[in-house]
Amino acid sequence: MVDFNSGKGTEVFTKLGGASGADMFKSFDQVCPDLADYISDFAFGHVLTRPGLALRDRELAAVAALAVLNTSQRQLEVHVNAALNAGCEPQELVEVILQTFVFGGFPAAVSGMKTIQQVFKDRGIAMATQTNG
Repeated sequence: MVDFNSGKGTEVFTKLGGASGADMFKSFDQVCPDLADYISDFAFGHVLTRPGLALRDRELAAVAALAVLNTSQRQLEVHVNAALNAGCEPQELVEVILQTFVFGGFPAAVSGMKTIQQVFKDRGIAMATQTNG
C-alpha cells in the first residue's frame, strides 16, 4: 500500500517542479487539493525516486511519452522544465521531440517542438540550429 502522506515527493518535486509545477498544483487548490498531494507523494516520492534510472533520464522519458500522446501540452511544458532542472541539455530535448515523429506522427512532433520552443524562450535559452547534414 502506498503511503500518500509519506512526504517523500517534496524534495524531488521542489528540484524538478520549480514555478511551473507549483502553479499547476496550486490550480487544484479550490477543486481538489488532494490531487496535488497524491501526485507529489506517489509520482514524485515513489516512482521518480526508484533506483535504476537517473532522474534526468526519467524526465526525458516523460517528455517523450507526453509528446507522443500529444494530449497535454501543459504537462509537457511542466516536464520540459523539469528535465532542464534535472540536468538535461536543451539539445537533448530537441532530439527527443524530433524522435517522437517516428512513434507519434508529425503533428505530435510539431506540437512538442512548439512547446519546447516556448519553454526555451521563457527561460532565455538560445539554441543553435542543428541539421543532419
